[in-house]
Amino acid sequence: ITSNNALFNTLTGTIKNLYVDNYSKTTKNAYGGLIYSASSNATIDNVHMNKVRIHARERIGGIVGSGSSITIRNSSVTDFIPMLYTDTNGLALEDKTFEFDNIYVGSLAGYTYLSFIENSFAQDIDIEVNEVLSTYGVGGLVGRMDNGTLTNAYATGKIECNSVNVGGLVGW
Repeated sequence: ITSNNALFNTLTGTIKNLYVDNYSKTTKNAYGGLIYSASSNATIDNVHMNKVRIHARERIGGIVGSGSSITIRNSSVTDFIPMLYTDTNGLALEDKTFEFDNIYVGSLAGYTYLSFIENSFAQDIDIEVNEVLSTYGVGGLVGRMDNGTLTNAYATGKIECNSVNVGGLVGW
């Protein structure tokens, strides 16, 4: 599946029992993920993604770019790579700092607020965030989890970042 913005632009309801293989978000707008933005007690349940490539500038996640008051449960992302330093054809960019400032990167979600993540995981992640102006959070699962709860979750793979607010599960 290839999407310019996101497969789902705004989620306020429920997505359940979905498997997505080989997902690529191709435009570098603000948020990136299968779901651009989720809010209002949205629920993501039993959603699994494999081979995820996301082009975006600020809130970059495999399943959700930005979420407020959401629940992610029984879900996973495998083989996640944020495409910060390539164009949509996978070619390396010369200037790696031109548009990246104040970013959040996580395999499940870039940014969450007042949200819950349970029984979920990410594996085979490859996150490289080295040449940006500043990062607000880079994590194996969530870039930034503001006033949220994370239970029974794990992440495996590689995170390479030369900034603060970096964590194996949650960046900040």
